[in-house]
Amino acid sequence: MRSVKVRRYLCEFCNKGFWRPKTAIKHEGRCAMNPKRKCDLCAEYNLKQFSTIRAVVRLSRGYWGLDDLKTNTNGCPFCMLAAVLQSNKVMGWDSRDEDGWYFDFKEQRNSFEKSHNGIQNEVF
Repeated sequence: MRSVKVRRYLCEFCNKGFWRPKTAIKHEGRCAMNPKRKCDLCAEYNLKQFSTIRAVVRLSRGYWGLDDLKTNTNGCPFCMLAAVLQSNKVMGWDSRDEDGWYFDFKEQRNSFEKSHNGIQNEVF
């Protein structure tokens, strides 16, 4: 029998494991649980990325609802997802939150794609 030690690289925010350090570093920069994340979708569409930290605070304290979140993040589904995950709000159709609202990522992404169809800048 052989024994092999393997080095794994874990994301500091979500504990997802990687075999290569470059992949882990790339993931950490855009991880949905990273408060200082850089959104690839906002960069691709030249949208000003709203601070995830500010969005989390406003969601957690009940100052914002889903419409406020969508407006302030320019409708970016990944920025919305990051804020929802970090503020521990309920996602999906199962609404157990006392506020009674839910976040459906697939619906938000489809809405974003419809509203930004043809606006995407080509990246070389």
